[in-house]
Amino acid sequence: MRSRSVLTTGGSIAAAVVFSLVLQAIGLLPVVLSDQYDVAYRFTAYAESDAPQTTPSRFEVEGQGFECQWSGLPNQPLARNAYPSAYDVRCNTVDADGQGLRRLEVGLKRSGWDTASSGIEMDMQRSASAGWVLLSISAFILMTLVLVRATSEGWRWGGLPRLGWRVAPLLLAPLSSAAAVVFIGSLLVGPAPGEAAPLAGGMASSTAGVPLFYLMPLVAVLPEEAMFRGWLHERLFKRLPAWLAYLVIAELFLLLHLGLVAAMFSGGASAAVAVVQAAGVFCISLALTWVRRRSGSLGLCVLAHAISNLGAMAMVLAG
Repeated sequence: MRSRSVLTTGGSIAAAVVFSLVLQAIGLLPVVLSDQYDVAYRFTAYAESDAPQTTPSRFEVEGQGFECQWSGLPNQPLARNAYPSAYDVRCNTVDADGQGLRRLEVGLKRSGWDTASSGIEMDMQRSASAGWVLLSISAFILMTLVLVRATSEGWRWGGLPRLGWRVAPLLLAPLSSAAAVVFIGSLLVGPAPGEAAPLAGGMASSTAGVPLFYLMPLVAVLPEEAMFRGWLHERLFKRLPAWLAYLVIAELFLLLHLGLVAAMFSGGASAAVAVVQAAGVFCISLALTWVRRRSGSLGLCVLAHAISNLGAMAMVLAG
């Protein structure tokens, strides 16, 4: 009987691993299958002597839009004395045909700016395609419906009124725990020099081209909670000690965020930052499981998880 229980527990864990890999693959589809690229250009722009001193923050060339940030360089010696001023410029765009650099130079020329003396640095990564984003979101919802049918309890809201004022701290517990871990960890390891920290959600961070992509981390909380605080929760807490079930679910939840797991083994300062963020994700899972145990509500877990993802997205966008 005990061996059968062990096998059943192992099967549940294996199913959660497969689910995590499938969910990761679905989340990456909009980027992997897209033919668009988010491109960031950085250069020094020189104003022509007879050109108006305007710094266009937005312009469009042949239907392709550019958003630019201009920073004055008053103390920089100019490479060409004929130009009265220079700016450090960063422009972002979505390029679908490889003609972005040419269009950028055309747009700058029209506004009276030249980059010939400095050259242009370019950083590009795949951008999410709107059609694939909608398909991924649909797949998330379908997976949720399947898991809801396989979960016997937790989706009712009727028991929430008895919690009263405790609903608010339950909703904020995952975000608060992760923020505390990341804050303490950042004091110990500091940021990776010259590198952005990995996105805690583990999904692609290239989102400038398709605002719809921002919905994916929010919709993804539905199948994630249906699996980890629903289907898997029901099976593990019946067969394992509570403390072990907490840890197993948190470990599997961390596996879902493969980007952080991979970055932990990359070496250097960025690996230390990834370890801190992975600890934050681990604590989010522990807190969400605690919310599930305290409230009995999977809906409350979904809301708490969405709040945590919103907090992570806000930090990424602010950075």
